[in-house]
Amino acid sequence: MLHWLFVTTYKLPRYHSVKVDIIDMNPEWFKMPVYSVGASTSIPLRSIGFHPIGESTGNAAELAKLIVSDLVTMHGSLENVQKACTRPWTFFVGDKTRDVLSVQLQSALIPLQCIKVYEMKGREDVLEHLEYHVSDLFSNIASVKRPDFDLREIWLVFFSPSGIDVVLQHGLIAMHRIPHVHIACIGKTTADHACSVGLCVSAVATRPTPDMLMDAIVNFYKAL
Repeated sequence: MLHWLFVTTYKLPRYHSVKVDIIDMNPEWFKMPVYSVGASTSIPLRSIGFHPIGESTGNAAELAKLIVSDLVTMHGSLENVQKACTRPWTFFVGDKTRDVLSVQLQSALIPLQCIKVYEMKGREDVLEHLEYHVSDLFSNIASVKRPDFDLREIWLVFFSPSGIDVVLQHGLIAMHRIPHVHIACIGKTTADHACSVGLCVSAVATRPTPDMLMDAIVNFYKAL
């Protein structure tokens, strides 16, 4: 039986909720502590029957700190935690899952078993749609037919590091160099990745929710 379960993406529980009717899940699973990185991930987990912990952390680094803190509180010391880890804990991952959580837990000598359960790929129809709008954007900027074209209203919003990678691979990120075209990110992990590939991030949500993302964009304009 698994001891602990970690979920850092909403994609896994959504997939599992589709399959739950045909999978004979051991009732003991629902007694496990289940850690979730955010509200979007927790909603489908609850629909399956779990009671997620940690959704207010918002990113893997903070979730790892919470997990270690909870374990130390439970067992009295990190040394006792390590003694209690008789079997690896399960971490369901995708092909592009960052290693932040696994590195931090393993640095505390907490063994993890990472199981890849999904892969992410860019959808061609979405990329074609994006290419069309990027082309249309450049045309409007250069066209005398749209002298009122308001560049301040243009935002590139990214919800994951992998989304940034897909856009980069298709050469569609050049538009961020246009004045008044800004980049917003759903959280610190995505923003850090954007900065690491040379993008200038103007707004970062303090928590990975649409409302917090909108607040970050509004605050950007307030600071001008």
